[in-house]
Amino acid sequence: MIYYLYDILKDSNLPGVGLLNYITFRAMIAAIIAMVITMIFGKKFIAYLQKKQIGETIRDLGLEGQL
Repeated sequence: MIYYLYDILKDSNLPGVGLLNYITFRAMIAAIIAMVITMIFGKKFIAYLQKKQIGETIRDLGLEGQL
């Protein structure tokens, strides 16, 4: 998606548009966007899954289960 943004903006004279041409810069921006989305929606999504009771139950076997 970021590459398509570069494709649209490459003919403009905006400063910094040339950075979108580099794969390392695009990967860094994608990682930052993914982290921001996770920080915003992560807690809400986990709470939703717990509300729907989707997950595992952990059994407490005590010392007998550890042997």
